[in-house]
Formats: sequence, structure tokens, C-alpha cells
Amino acid sequence: MKFFPPSKQSCLIGLCICTSLFTSCRNNDKRIDHTVADQLFAKSVKLIELYTDSIANASDSASFNRMVKDFDEKIAKVNFQFPANTDLQMTHDENDSIIHMLDRLVKTRKDKEKALCSNDSLDKDSTIVVSKK
Repeated sequence: MKFFPPSKQSCLIGLCICTSLFTSCRNNDKRIDHTVADQLFAKSVKLIELYTDSIANASDSASFNRMVKDFDEKIAKVNFQFPANTDLQMTHDENDSIIHMLDRLVKTRKDKEKALCSNDSLDKDSTIVVSKK
């Protein structure tokens, strides 16, 4: 059996085939990573929306503080459900959406905290003891 060295043309064809195989595998990996990033995005959006509305409707400082603490714990749990750096696979638009939603949540928290600390709400608050003399 004689060994024939490969021609330039067959090497080029082989290289093209290998490149297309590796490229298609790489794209599938990116799609899988983005599917996981989509799941992280969806869960984060749902949680942020839920707590933004709940915090806005908190009737007293006890429920407000509980919701703030619960949100911090639950958003951490959501993030730990996914592999490290999954958030890096999100699109620019997804990241922008989450940033805007978190900005709205922070504003809602500040506004509600300010409202709960006002003199009008102090008498109604469940965690403040008002001594009447």
C-alpha cells in the first residue's frame, strides 16, 4: 500500500469541513448558553416586577422591611440557580431592561420608605410604638 500525500485541494476541503463542524458546534453552545440566559432573564423580570408592585403597596414598615429582605434573598437564589457567568450571556437589551426595572424598584423602595417615615403614617405603622401622655 502506497501513501499519497494529500493534495492542496483535499486539504482545503478537509479544513473547510472541520471549520464548519466546529463553527456549528460553537453556535449550538452559544444558543444553549443563551437559552439558559433567557431563563435567568425571565425569572429575574418576574421577581423584580412582583416585588416592585408589592413594595409599592406595602401598608406598614413591617411588611415593607419583610418584602425588601425577601426580595434580596430570592433574587440571590435565582442567580445561584444558574451556572456562573450566565448573566454574561444575556443580550444588551436584556441587560438594559433589567437595569431599568431595578432602577424602578429602587425608586419605589425609596418612595415607600419616605412615605412610611412621614408624620402622617407614623400613627398607623405597626412597628412604631407611640406613647400617649
